[in-house]
Amino acid sequence: MPEEIWDRLFRWVESIMGGKIVWKERQPRWRPAWYFDVEVGGRTVPLYWRGFRGRRDRRPSVYDRYPIEQEAALLQVLEAHGIPVPHVYGFCPDPRGILMARAPGKAEFHHIPDEAEREALAREFMEILARTHRIPPEAFEAIGMERPRTPEEQALNIVSAFEEEYRASIRTPVPLLEFTLRWLRRNIPPRMGPTVLVQGDTGPGQFLFQNGKVTAVIDWEFAHLGHPMCDLAMIRARDLCYPFGDLRERFRLYSELVGTPLDMPALRYYSVVAMSTTPLGTASVIESPPRSIDYAEYLSWYVLYSRAMVECMAEAAGIPLGPVPLPEASPSPRAMAFDVVLKNLREEQLPRITDPYTAYRMNIAVRLVEYARSADALGPATDAADLEDLGALLGRRPENLPKGNAELVALIHAAGPERDADLIRYFHRHLVRWENMLKPAMGEMAVTGTLSPIE
Repeated sequence: MPEEIWDRLFRWVESIMGGKIVWKERQPRWRPAWYFDVEVGGRTVPLYWRGFRGRRDRRPSVYDRYPIEQEAALLQVLEAHGIPVPHVYGFCPDPRGILMARAPGKAEFHHIPDEAEREALAREFMEILARTHRIPPEAFEAIGMERPRTPEEQALNIVSAFEEEYRASIRTPVPLLEFTLRWLRRNIPPRMGPTVLVQGDTGPGQFLFQNGKVTAVIDWEFAHLGHPMCDLAMIRARDLCYPFGDLRERFRLYSELVGTPLDMPALRYYSVVAMSTTPLGTASVIESPPRSIDYAEYLSWYVLYSRAMVECMAEAAGIPLGPVPLPEASPSPRAMAFDVVLKNLREEQLPRITDPYTAYRMNIAVRLVEYARSADALGPATDAADLEDLGALLGRRPENLPKGNAELVALIHAAGPERDADLIRYFHRHLVRWENMLKPAMGEMAVTGTLSPIE
């Protein structure tokens, strides 16, 4: 964003707080966000500004369904009901964003070395989730949130928002996502479940903790009224990046706290829902990445959650997935250029960077070069394996991958559930090979990204 936008924000913060900014730092991440210390009446108030990250063009966005203004209102309702969330000081209209208290603590649950502390925090978080689900839905309807009236509305609330953006943003349909959207509609749970506030992206990494206690549950941008199993499925999704321990035990505790048994068919269905939001929401970025985007991060999310989404469909449908043979690496004669660039970035450029946000951006560049080096070595064999699998699925080997994908989309739209097993197995093999090629650029996700069992 241009500097004048930030100048407007800084003046607004000082005006709303009636004090002076004495320290500020942009948070090194993909959304616009700032930390502030503001001196007010002789004391220093720690603040956090969470900015709008939707589209700036006129195409439909998931954030049209979940505006950041709703998140600000929701935080106030949750605080009134005793849920530990940051206190809201105000909402900045330009640039749009929430000014809130900066809660103390860290978010990296999976980095806690002490197992007893991890278990105590996990239990406290599940207790908070159960308390949140007990708040009457009417409290949220009062701020404009809509209650689902049919099984379809309940099941597809968040999916339909992401689908609208996906369809408005991409130039070429993505076979996997076309199949997943059809699968989700064909397999909607037949009966409505209870209606609760669903955080929509809940779990590890979405709560802060200090001294063994949860200080705040954060990031409510996708909150909606829906099925409680959707929140448990979202925990499973976040567990891929931020391991949360034995999910079977976490979910058993939740069931005990709310006093009702888990709805396992619904949990399996919502596991597909939870995994689908990331590939649906990032498909256009993968297809046409803006120059400023954190492409390595987005690509890692896209591939990891696509693979987990396919595994969840296989789990829900009872389809076994076999091991996937991986291609042998065969670097081209030009591969040495990647080594030279990586050495320069790591040993000459990164050590000289002192600004955290700039260092974050440089690390993203390093990860992209790692991916390019891996694609040089594995790309041709990976593409050949995909073409071979496409040939088996389509009945003839396509001329190239773009034409094969177009034929695959046509097959998906014409096929019924009798082709599900073949398609799910194809997508699984394709994604395992892609993830293998991407692993050097995935950071922690290359280590943490195993789908946890739920029964």
